[in-house]
Amino acid sequence: MSVARWRIVLVAVALLAAGCRSTPSGPEPAPLDVQLAGQTSFDVERLEQIARDEVARAEEARPSKASIDDAAFALELFYRSEGFADARVHYAYDDVVGASVRARFTVEEGALHRVETLVFSGAETLADDVLKSFFGAATERGVFVRTEIESSARALRDHYNDLGFRRARVDATVRVEGAQESGERPVFVDVAIDEGVHWRIVDVALSGALEALAAEQRELVAPYVGRPYVPRLAFEMRSLILSEYAHRGYPDAVVTTDSQIDEETGEVRVALEITPGPLVVIRSLQIEGNDRTRASVVRDRIAIRGGKRFDEESVRAGTRELYSTGLFESVRVALAPVPDDASTERPLETGEALRDLVVTVVETPAREVRLEPGYGSYEGPRIVAAIEDRNALGRAYRLSLSAHVSELAMGSRLALANTRLFGYPLALSVSLFTEQREEPSFEVERIGTDAVLRRKLSAHVTGSLGYEYRVSDLIDIDGVITSAEEVDEPNVGAVTTSLTYDDRDNVLLPTRGIRARAQAELADAVFGSELDAFSMKFDVSRLFFLGEGITLATTARTGFISPIGDTEIVPIHERMFNGGENSVRSFKEDELGPKDTLDEPTGGEAFSFLSVEYRQRLVGNFGYALFADAGNVQPLVGDYFEYDDFRFGVGIGLRYSLPIGPVRLDLGVNPNPRDGEDDFVLHFSVGFPY
Repeated sequence: MSVARWRIVLVAVALLAAGCRSTPSGPEPAPLDVQLAGQTSFDVERLEQIARDEVARAEEARPSKASIDDAAFALELFYRSEGFADARVHYAYDDVVGASVRARFTVEEGALHRVETLVFSGAETLADDVLKSFFGAATERGVFVRTEIESSARALRDHYNDLGFRRARVDATVRVEGAQESGERPVFVDVAIDEGVHWRIVDVALSGALEALAAEQRELVAPYVGRPYVPRLAFEMRSLILSEYAHRGYPDAVVTTDSQIDEETGEVRVALEITPGPLVVIRSLQIEGNDRTRASVVRDRIAIRGGKRFDEESVRAGTRELYSTGLFESVRVALAPVPDDASTERPLETGEALRDLVVTVVETPAREVRLEPGYGSYEGPRIVAAIEDRNALGRAYRLSLSAHVSELAMGSRLALANTRLFGYPLALSVSLFTEQREEPSFEVERIGTDAVLRRKLSAHVTGSLGYEYRVSDLIDIDGVITSAEEVDEPNVGAVTTSLTYDDRDNVLLPTRGIRARAQAELADAVFGSELDAFSMKFDVSRLFFLGEGITLATTARTGFISPIGDTEIVPIHERMFNGGENSVRSFKEDELGPKDTLDEPTGGEAFSFLSVEYRQRLVGNFGYALFADAGNVQPLVGDYFEYDDFRFGVGIGLRYSLPIGPVRLDLGVNPNPRDGEDDFVLHFSVGFPY
């Protein structure tokens, strides 16, 4: 790394450190002198901290006798939670003007109480191992804590209630004997269980249901027959029926429940009485609060029109879609009465009622200006500027103009996107872009356009289909040119498609989940291309949550580009490269793989990359990572399955988390450097490598 680069790194680190907000300091520590006597089982420092924390809760300028009394009680509770059931803590309190408050705690620990036996009686439904699971540490000579025994008994009783034993009783009797030779006092716990009668649903009767919906209602409640009875099941059935009626156009339906219980046999008969109310027909869809957004944006997403019956499922789906646009702070949908003489597109039939569907929205600011600084170990300092309007023309179009500038790259993009096309949930984006980038062995300029259709196929799966046309110009080439085709500058027209799965818990700072993507591109003369080639890329990353602040991240990436048709050699600027801050970190950008006689990287037609990274937070926003990377580049796609030239990197990194991702400082070490390769490489960048 050059001196200039080092200066940039040091300045960035200094600015980062200067910008870190220090934790607001709390009130000054209370002037308290704590003294302890009689303790033998725990460190003095630990007990003192418990006492000081309890006194600090009072937030007094000077500790009072009441807060010292609370501290003594807190110490007693601590001892009892550790199995010292007879522990007592006495205190003396001195408050001398001009001196620290002195609190002297004298501990009478008593013997450690340990559960000798845990015996259950009266249980017929649950096995002993299930019963013991509710008592946790109280089994296998665990320490005795009375409150935990009592709460465990209550939890077991609640479990019986959930199984349908609504009158179950669980009583825990504790017997403590004299101290053993070890000084411990054995505790014998007897848990008496009276399960009582098992309540179960033997019948669900429906009355008042519309004839057209009666069969469906019976199917909805049939799975409840034979289940253990708990009161919430009657309300579940009620909710299912109400939802079905609202879906069918009866939002005013009323369902009352009545449960008849035979205390002797446990048989429960549930009766559901349904009052359907009128079939609601929508006269019109009215939009309120849309100062900038066109009403058509709302109507396209609330799929109910005048003359159609009300459908609550369609309303909920439309409401979710309106929120997903990011244009609205709130969306409220309500039915409103209409005048008695109001007309509709068709005459109302008997049992129908006319209503207006009113959608009231509160809009959010749609325009945004962003300025995002960054840094990459290869590109150096960079800045991204963007202007965006998420509601262009009031049609929920996303219009954006962005530009990025760094030492070795610059570019811009003008994009227009819509989240709904011709009334379908298809996202269409069209953009114009320019790019200039200096690679290690060449410099290229690109200008082009693309259009991409995206569709969310499920909660975690997105598919896309697009077209891109790009014109490239090689400005400067380093190294040895072996053929004219290598530095050819064909215009490329290609159809692209991709499929992405992403269930990570956070896009910028993920701690668990999977992201997988498959992408294909076909360039051919039929699409206006002067290059005939087929390429594919695959990548999958999985993150494992190992504990608070600890994540294990793994990834695998691979890809190839194969010349087809009249194309025999893939030009250098269309090839695949490896190495750098987001791949094998023991190499500089793109410098892993084949090189010419001047030691300049030439890329290849295939690459692979594997990595595992252990991430752990240290304190605050700071953390570290340990990583191991491996990858290769094959000159020809036919050698894709040759894995004998994998190169490796191992290292350690420092992290500082920001809302846009972590600032990373990674040291990648090459365990087996070849001639001309660095023993180690230092990368400074923003964002996770994967």
